[in-house]
Amino acid sequence: MRKKFESNVAQEIPKTKLNEPELPWKITDEDLEQIVSKDEGYEALTKDTSPLKARAIFLIALVSAVFLFIVNLAADFMTANENMRTEMIKRSLDTNTLQYNLQKAVAEKAQAGERATQLEKKVEDLNAQKALFTDVIESLTKKGEDVPSED
Repeated sequence: MRKKFESNVAQEIPKTKLNEPELPWKITDEDLEQIVSKDEGYEALTKDTSPLKARAIFLIALVSAVFLFIVNLAADFMTANENMRTEMIKRSLDTNTLQYNLQKAVAEKAQAGERATQLEKKVEDLNAQKALFTDVIESLTKKGEDVPSED
């Protein structure tokens, strides 16, 4: 068994790329030419097409989608607000109707109470008149019996 640090790890790692230079200070002229040719090829590709040509439609679609989403969200808020406002108006109308009916019922109850007291008073007066009339009728009938008839 090997102990730690007995082997050189840098030598045991396999290389992954073939054209990779060994160490930075051992770059050859061929490596530099390859790097420059790759850079020139990339620059040639980027000079012909602008980066926004391929993405302009995507950006326009993205901006329009965000705009439509915001407009739709605002429209939803406005309709919800309007629905709430109409619901509040309906409820206030219902409340006002109920309050009016309650006041009307209270007024009718007060009138019914007044009428009931008036009727009770009339009933008492009629009972008193009835008693008076019955007394008068009884007194008249008693007087009629006491009076001798003339023949």
